[in-house]
Amino acid sequence: MTIDYIVNVVDALVKKAGSRDPFVICEVLDYKLHYIDLHQRLKAYYFYQSRINNIVIDENIMEL
Repeated sequence: MTIDYIVNVVDALVKKAGSRDPFVICEVLDYKLHYIDLHQRLKAYYFYQSRINNIVIDENIMEL
């Protein structure tokens, strides 16, 4: 995987969603966001279950 490939994929996602906001992109792509206390072990993780894309974010992360 090269940086050019990653840039092209990101550009395609931004074009499809019409925004660079990751929360808007998740909404457009129908990714489910979950906020859970991960006890500072992880900041976030992704998993795929029953044909549903899920992103879990630590609820204790301070928004910048």
